[in-house]
Amino acid sequence: MNDSIYLGNVRVMNEEQEEYRQKLRSVVVRGEAWCLMVFGRVGNGKTYLAKVALNTFNRICGGGVYTTQPILQSEFRDIDSSRKAFVRYTTCPLLILDELSDRPSDWTEFVKTSVENIMVERHARQLPLVLIGNTNGRRLTAMFDARIQDRLKEGLVMQMKGDSLRKEYGYGKED
Repeated sequence: MNDSIYLGNVRVMNEEQEEYRQKLRSVVVRGEAWCLMVFGRVGNGKTYLAKVALNTFNRICGGGVYTTQPILQSEFRDIDSSRKAFVRYTTCPLLILDELSDRPSDWTEFVKTSVENIMVERHARQLPLVLIGNTNGRRLTAMFDARIQDRLKEGLVMQMKGDSLRKEYGYGKED
């Protein structure tokens, strides 16, 4: 991603992306909500715009972190790396957690509990959090315990229903 692209100058492809950009801005830049959960089909710009938001945040404040559920799975493999990861993810000024899965088989109980605890800590500190999944938001939210479900009600939710835009960006062309 180009480091000179920010939420203020990113080109959005449709009204849905514009709505998402505004919700990202309200969480990441303005601090109007502590969390944004965004879900939907692959290829409609969820990750790209979240990385633009991270770029914007890091230009203004610094210290924002992007990670994915598979990375968390590997970081929480032993107690030493788990402690470091927990501290990093609970205290960084902005956390973007991507590739969330609603399949129980994708979560070990330890990782699920660790992610829930990270979310509780971030909520207590009112530190911005962006959650992204190529899934249905209700199914993913149902995977978390009641304390997380309650805290997530204080955040924003975005269900992106549009089709993949990867061909418009030049991806997926036939050779």
